[in-house]
Amino acid sequence: MINQEVRDEAILWITLDEPGAMNAFDPESMAAMGRAWESLRDDEALKVAVVTGAGDRAFSVGSNLKTFIPRLQSGELDPRENQEAYMKGDLGPVFKPVIAAVNGDCLGGGMELLTCTDIRLSVPSARFGQPECRWGVYPGGGGTVRLPRQIAYVHAMDILLTGRLIGGEEAVAMGVINRIVERDALEVEAVTLAREVAGNGSLAVQRIKEAVLRQADLPLAEAYELESRLGEDVFVSGEAREGLAAFAEKRRPSFRL
Repeated sequence: MINQEVRDEAILWITLDEPGAMNAFDPESMAAMGRAWESLRDDEALKVAVVTGAGDRAFSVGSNLKTFIPRLQSGELDPRENQEAYMKGDLGPVFKPVIAAVNGDCLGGGMELLTCTDIRLSVPSARFGQPECRWGVYPGGGGTVRLPRQIAYVHAMDILLTGRLIGGEEAVAMGVINRIVERDALEVEAVTLAREVAGNGSLAVQRIKEAVLRQADLPLAEAYELESRLGEDVFVSGEAREGLAAFAEKRRPSFRL
């Protein structure tokens, strides 16, 4: 089950809510996750999302292998279905920021969901990993694509090829997460961070994320050209005018124009 609620009119709070199953995915919850990303993408009032898990044990341990793999092997499921859950497939990239509040173990498809996010907080006890190869299966939710692009190659291959689990301190050192937050402060920290992001110029924020994602494999000259092109309408926007006025007047800008 995937629960969605809107906080402060601009923050989409997404909760993976199957704590008895360690927030494992099934095809239905994957489809619901894809719809949550669509809501974030399409609702102009939403500026940022936070994704977390229910309970204290897991953010998500990914797909339930006992039920998922037999359905794939029988042909009942197409592995390309519901890839929108991982911002793949027809959905494509979402340029609004996403914050992860990792409340417990983040494994397999949960780790692949984590790589869809932009800023990542975690409780001290969480473990991270892509253990699929230990069971002879494949991290097909973006694990072989996003992780090596987000952290150092050697760290990504360590995680992908050994299937071992890493703790929070090692995850910070590898660049998998930003920082560790005590459990009782996780939600407050995530909301505070989301409010900070949502309070910035939304057009600028989305163009920044779009530029970073789209230029990753471009030659340098093309990357600079894309950066300039994406920035053109930001500089002439109402948000930029308000921001520059606020800077000159030594006040906080108000971007709800």
